[in-house]
Amino acid sequence: MAIHTTRLKELLQLHLSARASQLDELELWDFVDDPSYEKEINELLEGFMREQEDQYQLTSQQSTQVLDRIFSADERKLSLKKIGFRLAIAAVLTVIVGLGILIYSRGAAPSVEFTQDIAAGKSGATLTLADGKKIYINDISSGKLVDSSGLKIIRSESGEIVCQATGRLDQKLVYNQLATSNGEKIKVILPDSSVVLMNAASSITYPSTFAGMKNRLIELKGEAYFEVAKDKHHPFIVKTAHQEIEVLGTHFNVNDYEVLSGTKTTLLEGSVKINNNYLLKPGELAINKSGSVKIVQADLESEVAWVKNEFYFRAEPLENVMSTIARWYNVELTYQDEEIKKIPLIGRISRTKSLAAVLERLAEAGHIRFKIEDKKVTVLPN
Repeated sequence: MAIHTTRLKELLQLHLSARASQLDELELWDFVDDPSYEKEINELLEGFMREQEDQYQLTSQQSTQVLDRIFSADERKLSLKKIGFRLAIAAVLTVIVGLGILIYSRGAAPSVEFTQDIAAGKSGATLTLADGKKIYINDISSGKLVDSSGLKIIRSESGEIVCQATGRLDQKLVYNQLATSNGEKIKVILPDSSVVLMNAASSITYPSTFAGMKNRLIELKGEAYFEVAKDKHHPFIVKTAHQEIEVLGTHFNVNDYEVLSGTKTTLLEGSVKINNNYLLKPGELAINKSGSVKIVQADLESEVAWVKNEFYFRAEPLENVMSTIARWYNVELTYQDEEIKKIPLIGRISRTKSLAAVLERLAEAGHIRFKIEDKKVTVLPN
């Protein structure tokens, strides 16, 4: 048992420092699934937290408060899996990567100052027809065709909007563009029944019909998640500013936001080929910068969290986190101190929450404060 406990401690340290390999992660979760190691895991997590007292000059009371944020007094007696092992790991990692303690002295100033909160983003998009005419999708009644585009609007009871391209055989081949602004998302069903989920500040240019085309080609700017209908005779190709992705039928995510200065392609199912050269396997991430493609194991929870209406950050710099949040809530950002842009953050937050609620969570983790004024957010050191 002592040998196994030593290995468990090593695996936890690797995981907390984000240095664990895929095999290390699998081995760690085998330990977690074994109830006989429940006590050891609880004690190791508490031990890691105690080690931070000197480094971060925590008082015993503060350290206890941090642990109580991870495990309530009663919950410490329960199975770690019941209270959420990932939550415990995230909380300890928050301290270890240098975010400071989870509870902190707020002083007189609240962590988020605002007079009017900002609601989360919603379904919406603008369709630009081949002749340049622009139509705001939200203005179209459910079940109606949008002009001559062949695009049908479907509204769910929850308010979600789905754009379905009918792709009639007698339809003249033209290219339409569907674009979301900051604070918008949209679900699109293409003429071949492929599904595209578009994130905020994104666009796709697609043909009104795939009939008679050798390849099913669309162009993407921004970020989108694809579930491609299988058709081995007509490859599906996604073209971005930096690459082309060829698939026959698969699930994958493409992130081509300009702030990345490149393209990230994450494969969930099937296989895709990038620039007719690099073949991705499920669970892999391709990072394409300046024509150089690097393939690594993907953190699937993080890369496609937005599809599940979540923000998920794992040791991401505050600047990257706030850029993502600004797109979804359609706000401008200013920083009172440039240094705080580098603060690493980790956490999972629902994208359905209001802006103030999301920023409150970030403030708790990162020794920072926020001020919301109209559509502007100022980030301040605490």
